[in-house]
Amino acid sequence: MPALPSSLRFDEYQFQHRAFPVSAETGISFSDYSTMHVETHRGGARWKEGREWANNDVLVRRVLVAALEKRAYVPRPHGTDAQRLARAKKRLIQVVVPKLKRKLAEMCKHYANARAIGIEADALVKLKRQIQTLDGQLKTADRIDSIMVGIIYDFYHRHHECDVVAEKFGLKPSGVRKIVFQLDAIAAEIQKRDADVQEWSRLRAGGATYQAIAEKFSVKWWDVYNELRDTGLYRAGQGPHPERRKKGRLKGKDAEIVAAYQAGESVAQLGERYDVTPWSICLCLRRNGVQRRKRGPVRILMFRGPETVVTVRQRNASQDTVSEHNATTTAQNR
Repeated sequence: MPALPSSLRFDEYQFQHRAFPVSAETGISFSDYSTMHVETHRGGARWKEGREWANNDVLVRRVLVAALEKRAYVPRPHGTDAQRLARAKKRLIQVVVPKLKRKLAEMCKHYANARAIGIEADALVKLKRQIQTLDGQLKTADRIDSIMVGIIYDFYHRHHECDVVAEKFGLKPSGVRKIVFQLDAIAAEIQKRDADVQEWSRLRAGGATYQAIAEKFSVKWWDVYNELRDTGLYRAGQGPHPERRKKGRLKGKDAEIVAAYQAGESVAQLGERYDVTPWSICLCLRRNGVQRRKRGPVRILMFRGPETVVTVRQRNASQDTVSEHNATTTAQNR
């Protein structure tokens, strides 16, 4: 007989009668029950699978720091957990919140214009949900770290349902589920990266190059180097590429790189082509006096066909491109 899976558990209360709050045994009346607060607790069997990280304080701290950095769009995390946390909170308030406010104002204006021209009800509902999501992010931006800690405690340890946790922190149940899903995904990513770093260290100690390790795990070689350097698992004094030095790899190619960048290629694409970091491409452009392109604001372009309104989002779209696109779509609708 095969062994039973460890996730199966016997519910000793499944055949017992459910207790009603208003009864002679409890002594609670309907008027008393109407003013009471009801909490629903989990049985504790579902949440444990794949979520053991919530019982590890060190891993919980790393997950929280990584989650805040992802919300704050921190480009290159470095330093201790306390330094990274402070940097992420500062960037969240000073950089991300103003962008969210501008985007919210833009979407509210878009919503008002859409209602004025008679857009379909389904499109209005989707746009309204997006506005509500942005508004919720703005309201919780200054306390998102404490909210995440509370969700970890109430959901993972006290086994409260999402609606109970959402009511406690002023969120929607869908918002709590989204945060729980993000925390689980980040924890799985951290655990996988820890296992990969140990394997990278073993391969590096065996003589494998950073390039060979990167190709095997489908990552960038400088990611392998930075991870081993930060964890202290690399062999000191050998540098990122002992078998092939980066110095002089771009020698004589400045004009070619400048022409390709001005033709529309990105810094990341040029780094892939010449097998260097994007920062090396940036230094080459700065050396030749080339100004970097900036990400332009998202322009919301609306044009109305015979039956519906189509919305197009473009970056750095010129007026000629917009007019040509509108004329082409209008001709197709006709």
